[in-house]
Amino acid sequence: MTKPCELSLLIPVLNYEETLAQTVRGLRDALQAHDVEIWIVFDITKPEVKDKVEEQRVVLTDLFGVRSVVRHDVRGFGSALRYAATQATGRTLVPIMADLSDDVAVIPDMLAKVEEGADIVAGARYVKGGQTVGNTMKQRVSRFYSWLMKVLSEVRCGDVSNSFKMYRREVWEAVQPTSDSFDLSVELAVRGAALGYELDFVAATWTNRQAGSSNFNTLAELRGYGRWLVYAMVHMPSKLLIVLGLGTPLLVRRLFRSSIAVAV
Repeated sequence: MTKPCELSLLIPVLNYEETLAQTVRGLRDALQAHDVEIWIVFDITKPEVKDKVEEQRVVLTDLFGVRSVVRHDVRGFGSALRYAATQATGRTLVPIMADLSDDVAVIPDMLAKVEEGADIVAGARYVKGGQTVGNTMKQRVSRFYSWLMKVLSEVRCGDVSNSFKMYRREVWEAVQPTSDSFDLSVELAVRGAALGYELDFVAATWTNRQAGSSNFNTLAELRGYGRWLVYAMVHMPSKLLIVLGLGTPLLVRRLFRSSIAVAV
């Protein structure tokens, strides 16, 4: 039986990511003092990148001891992370973007929060000391969504929409996430909070990608993110909702029935 490591870093890649080696090098540099494994899931939907991906896998394994797997004709940020989690051995799990956007230097601070008792720790952009570099529509929507979650529910982690979070393995296993897309990170936070797990955060900087293009489609993701907002309102309504008399599952469902499928 493989001995569990301290931390598993899970990196989903759709086809080919040119900044992946820089991302892995940054992780190794930031976490030299820790027992870490890195799992990369390549989802290949373009046959023409297969050879480049295989070359990249060999280099990353030789240089950094990275473990990786290739899935053909399958895609999905959440799906890739769920698969990686089944392969990883870490006592804690952290999804990492391959495009250098995550503030990997704060991962030791996140580990410290876990050691103090937190179960989920977010790298938070929208708190004192946090920031975003690059003002995009996606970031404006993300900030508004995190604000809505804070106002309408009792889910508190500083930045619920950021995928850059650390989870105790027991949280992941208790939640058994089902999301296939980017809303997986919200599902884990919201359902984890509803199960009674402790959420915390550290301030972090998010940097908009400088190379390549993002696979995040804001409009396409609204339904998934919306259902977890509704889930939070149903299971952990804010004091404001309760005072207004809206903090009941029936009323919340009625409010959103016409636009969002409620995942409860």
